[in-house]
Amino acid sequence: MSQIALIGHSRAGKTALWAGAQDERFALVIANNSGSTGAALARGKVGLPAETVQHINTCFPHWFCANYKAFNNHEQALPLDQHMLLALIAPRLLYVASAADDAWACPPAEYASLLHAQSAWKLHQHEILLNTEFPVVNSSFHHTRTGYHLRPGRHGLTLSDWNNFLAFADIHLRTQPAKL
Repeated sequence: MSQIALIGHSRAGKTALWAGAQDERFALVIANNSGSTGAALARGKVGLPAETVQHINTCFPHWFCANYKAFNNHEQALPLDQHMLLALIAPRLLYVASAADDAWACPPAEYASLLHAQSAWKLHQHEILLNTEFPVVNSSFHHTRTGYHLRPGRHGLTLSDWNNFLAFADIHLRTQPAKL
């Protein structure tokens, strides 16, 4: 269990977060471009075309329970937001990844959610991300129990993403040096 990682991209990123919050057997949970109802905050998104609760409910009505539709265009009325889902993964490892040109996934809302969730790791006496400014493209943070990177490009799971995920896993999960 100490080395099991769970990864998901897009809709599967939403699923990975939920599964990681529910099942403590995962040592590391990775959400790549998970966006609305994934890692991204639902409340407080600015600018368009970030995906909203109404849009995701309209395009994918089968993904969520009927009660979620009551928050279409009423995100401020949500009793919780996505940072609380991320916090449920603490103190285990969590990695959130964004792509700079993936406006639907709303990278600033994904990063803000991760920042808001940091208090859960702090409660467990773990170091937290100190950079509160939204990172520049090609930034990555790997040395705390939570990680993040922002790569150039669009919605997708790329070699760059995998390299970042594996670098984070090597820091936190590798129990012995790699053999060449």
